[in-house]
Amino acid sequence: MTRIKKVKYILYNDGFWALIKKTLVWVTRIIYYNLWKLSPFKFCLSFYGVFIKKNYPDNAFKYYLIGQYGKFFSKFLKTQKEASIFLDIGANQGLYSLIALKNPFFTKIFSFEPQSETYDILTENIQRNSGKERCVPINFAISNSSKKGFMRIDEYDSGKSMIKANETGELIDKAELSTNRRETLAEWNVRYRWENIEIIGGEELSNLLSLGYGEKIGVKIDTETHEPFVLEGLINTNFWQNILWIFIEFSRKLDHQKCLDLLSKEGFSIAKKVGTGNQYDLLMKRRS
Repeated sequence: MTRIKKVKYILYNDGFWALIKKTLVWVTRIIYYNLWKLSPFKFCLSFYGVFIKKNYPDNAFKYYLIGQYGKFFSKFLKTQKEASIFLDIGANQGLYSLIALKNPFFTKIFSFEPQSETYDILTENIQRNSGKERCVPINFAISNSSKKGFMRIDEYDSGKSMIKANETGELIDKAELSTNRRETLAEWNVRYRWENIEIIGGEELSNLLSLGYGEKIGVKIDTETHEPFVLEGLINTNFWQNILWIFIEFSRKLDHQKCLDLLSKEGFSIAKKVGTGNQYDLLMKRRS
């Protein structure tokens, strides 16, 4: 949605004063973002109340800093008392892992991030927020099987880096991805690069975490269209039945119905929907 269309949408649906309020919030966030850019400090205090390492001009860092990801899930993480284990799958620089550290009910947090540079920032952010004892960064991706793989890294927005797979979860050939592009070759080479990564399936994930039989688990998945295969991997773990809730970002290109069918079949239903159209977030809870 362009800025002009967004203004018209707010005016039509929420009214003039709502537009003024949202404009003031936006201006405040931009000022805050640029003030930290000028500061001499290595870490910034995010709108979410956690410290994050400076990573200008990455868009994901910007959204962390100014609170662009909304309030629902951050509030849920701070207050929930159902799960004592949190799996942050597609952790990026660790926003939700760091927020989960603020909830003493979480005894262990596992943060999965396959990008090497982003993983290094994640590790530093965990240390800066005094999370070494409870939060474990893991440099793997999760899928429906274990394999050597690769990601397309987005240099402008680390949150849009992705594993590209076909309908069965097999990785798409790099040459095909490079050919089927909207950008010119020069633009593509500036924005993107390939990175080899490690991908693990359900059995290997079970062995890696070695969770106790009675552990209650919450999961967040944000993997830029790879969510169905992450779910298949989780279903094949020995702790799947202990997962009480799953929070998923449904992006435009994700196979929404496949995810919903998988979760419904496994006994989950929608507890909360945030957003509209073809891009939204869902909190799914296991039916009792």
